[in-house]
Amino acid sequence: MTTDVREFLKEEFQLRRLGFVDCDATVFRRLKWTDRLSIVLLYRISVAVYSVGWFLADIILNRDPFYYAFLTHWGEFIMCLYFIIAIFNTVRPSTAGFFNPLPIRSPPNSPPLGGVRNRSENQQNPPENPPVSHEPLDLYWTHKVTWVLFNLYGDLAPFISILYWIGVTHGLVGATPSTLAINVHVHAINSVLLLAELALNDLPIRVLHFYFSLIFGLVFIFFTLILHWAGVMSAVYPVLDWSSDPGSAVGFAVAALASCSLLSHAVVFALYAAKTLLCRRYYLAREPPVVITQIIAPPQVGVKQQEKAEKTIRIELTSL
Repeated sequence: MTTDVREFLKEEFQLRRLGFVDCDATVFRRLKWTDRLSIVLLYRISVAVYSVGWFLADIILNRDPFYYAFLTHWGEFIMCLYFIIAIFNTVRPSTAGFFNPLPIRSPPNSPPLGGVRNRSENQQNPPENPPVSHEPLDLYWTHKVTWVLFNLYGDLAPFISILYWIGVTHGLVGATPSTLAINVHVHAINSVLLLAELALNDLPIRVLHFYFSLIFGLVFIFFTLILHWAGVMSAVYPVLDWSSDPGSAVGFAVAALASCSLLSHAVVFALYAAKTLLCRRYYLAREPPVVITQIIAPPQVGVKQQEKAEKTIRIELTSL
């Protein structure tokens, strides 16, 4: 187990994994435990409808004129957007895009589609149901966007949940005007859905992808500064007051960026790594043992030795 963990981490800390590598489009249309399209779609649509429904209810019932300024609602929007795009990737995981047919490829070292090697004959009588290849498909831009959104959602959800409930307990954040049910959804159920997504989906989490949430956090901090400079509001949160206590606001902003992009991402990556290693051991345990049969060729017998053996056999038969 220690060797598996060491090799896994060695792969993850390769610099090339700063980008979108070692992943193909097929992981976006399956779950970790099944690749049945009906089950995957049922799960994707159910979670998306649930999340978007609560998001719309929050927008309708929340009367705060500065609704758009809070990190909770930014995270809620990213969560809903991720679940919606995940549906499209499930239906159309193709480099050709959403509105073009999936590419059909023949397995390696096989004849052309339909098993006909004569090109002209294959064109005259095209097969009705050509085989669909299970070869990896290259990532399209929608897959990369989904991957970024999943990282942002994974880093923001636990950060928002923990920070909000600690802030409410110590009076560091203001009370929300939303109903209790919506408040629980946006500050608790969002993390529960994340745990379910981490357990079920097959999308990898790279330890070096922490910079996605770091950039996102910088954008949010800069947005609060724009609101302050424009005279809209100087304190989105009591601990982020650019007017009364800018020094504390800077300190909180740095601590929040480090917590979200490093600590939260490390926790989410640890959960993903544990799931991946457990799955590897589970599937290896289910594989039948490999039996290696070694065929040993008989030793070469010289001509003289063979004649001597035949003569001995004839003498023995004669003496009987």
